[in-house]
Amino acid sequence: MTAPETPAGESLALETPAPADADPHFPALHRVHPRGWLNDPNGIIRHDGRWHVFFQHNPDSAHHHLIRWGHMSSPDLVTWRVEPMGPEPRPGTADADGCWSGVATLEDGVPHLVYSGVSGGDLALSRVLVFRGDATMRTWEPLPAVAADVPAEPGIIGVRDPFLFELDSRRLAVQGAGLRRTAADGTERIIPALLAWDRSDLASWTYLGVVLTGEDPIAARHIPAELWECPQLVRLADGDRERWVLTGGKWRQGHDGAPDTLGGVGYVVGELTWDDAAGCPRLSPETGGTVDEGPDFYAPQVCVDGDRAMLWGWSWEGEHRTLEQADEQGWAGCLTFPRELSLRDGLLVSAPVPELAALRGEALVDDDGVLDLPSPARAEVRTRDGVRVDLIGADGAVVRTVAEVGAVAGADETVVLIDASIVELLPTAATPQTVRVHPAAGEHLRVSALGGGSDLGDGADLGDGLGPGDRSGLRDGSELGGGLRLGGGAVPADGSGLRDGSELGGGSGLRAWELRVPAES
Repeated sequence: MTAPETPAGESLALETPAPADADPHFPALHRVHPRGWLNDPNGIIRHDGRWHVFFQHNPDSAHHHLIRWGHMSSPDLVTWRVEPMGPEPRPGTADADGCWSGVATLEDGVPHLVYSGVSGGDLALSRVLVFRGDATMRTWEPLPAVAADVPAEPGIIGVRDPFLFELDSRRLAVQGAGLRRTAADGTERIIPALLAWDRSDLASWTYLGVVLTGEDPIAARHIPAELWECPQLVRLADGDRERWVLTGGKWRQGHDGAPDTLGGVGYVVGELTWDDAAGCPRLSPETGGTVDEGPDFYAPQVCVDGDRAMLWGWSWEGEHRTLEQADEQGWAGCLTFPRELSLRDGLLVSAPVPELAALRGEALVDDDGVLDLPSPARAEVRTRDGVRVDLIGADGAVVRTVAEVGAVAGADETVVLIDASIVELLPTAATPQTVRVHPAAGEHLRVSALGGGSDLGDGADLGDGLGPGDRSGLRDGSELGGGLRLGGGAVPADGSGLRDGSELGGGSGLRAWELRVPAES
């Protein structure tokens, strides 16, 4: 995905890394790299008994600049270790200015990384590059040629973020794009598009054409943008049928000196078929929605592993965090916990992966539906009531409401996962919310059960001040003034049994556990 680069002179070198436990805001369950900038999750794959998660990374500062691929691995989605870097910018090549988002795949059992390389003046027009790895996924070498150049699609203003999939035994790839269109009255506009390639030869792709554009009314409603960033195209069960889900980041180009805007992540659900006449797949959307309604979520990647589809997202630092504060702490961003995706009558919902239960420590006792968590808070909370997370000041008053969701019915529940400065609300029957919060000295988080429901209702929008649609310049905090949207580091964690409500019993209120930071594995 694209972003304004921090000038080289502003890329602040970091001092010796500080211990994570010395920083009350460091999300130690979500990232193992103690310093530097992190954004989009990339190259997620399980290989030879270990999970590998790559991500956009600048280890030299808390700014987006000369991005390479950071790397960590885990045997169980709980304990993680730092691994050697993946692709890094190479002077004089197609990735001289950055190794942007992409995926991992196995070709004849050999790991390969497929990503957007950027160089030259227009970083919006990227080229697809491929690296081949060894069995350990610690050593990488580039394939000699560009796998896919910028296609000759009329009016193209940007293309990036390859994703690989199969349809009717065809080995295909898609990228997000923006296309300039001129109306009959001469006015111009930019529409988002999903473009497809045949990648039968991973080293040399063949362009096929347009799968979907934002001119489709359902796509226009649910993923309004000028370019769809980090598109993911996966098949999920919905009752007794299988349906295709396309997710896309809502990118809009900055004009007249304004920064680009990252406006959250939408999705559409529909049928994907092969168009024999066009020689290209076509997606026909039927419904859609928002992947995560919180203000601090973007650029998710979906990894299909057996019968489950797991999503990681990027969570930037939040509007209450300044660039100066990020520079002082020496790091910016994290990934969400991994989530399992499913469809419920066309609604895309998320659940924490069951492996995360291994993080549970002591049970926490609430006080009549209220749980005060000293900072830095690391906890899992479950309830069938509505639930609200508040930031509480040193005087005991509410500073602000961080997140809220309404009550659920039947066997459904809401899971709240807190790790220092990141809060994830995962209702089993509504849209998730991801929010960043950085308690000051003397402040703490409070989780409250709301009985029969909340004022906001299920999957509520948090208001214009917190909505995901007005985030701009998120890769260069200098353009944001006092409100910073940094992001992206990564360290998931894992456990088991998180979808088993049997531990909750039949009553209402809260059930909670502290979450323990595991040793590196």
